[in-house]
Amino acid sequence: ISNFGEANPMSRISSKSAFATKSPAAKKKSSKSKGKKPANWTMKKNIRRCELIDREIDGTLNSTERKELEVLQEEMLAFRRRVAPLPIEEARKLHAELMRKAGMLPE
Repeated sequence: ISNFGEANPMSRISSKSAFATKSPAAKKKSSKSKGKKPANWTMKKNIRRCELIDREIDGTLNSTERKELEVLQEEMLAFRRRVAPLPIEEARKLHAELMRKAGMLPE
């Protein structure tokens, strides 16, 4: 059971932070794997990613684990983009509309 009483480990969030979506290790370097088919995202991978995030927060993550966390973060983000892409185009339209209403863009 996850931090929020959910039985689905895919929804588990790091026990150190209820809002841990991207670890500091993954923020440092985001290399896109060009030409590679995205890896399948599994509960086992997510559980391991959360364990590594906990270790990173605790300051006990070694260099091998840091590299593993970076790979898992990239795989998780690729999976999220594939199954639940952010509605960026709608956000751009809304931004433009608000800018026009504020008089900062021509009608």
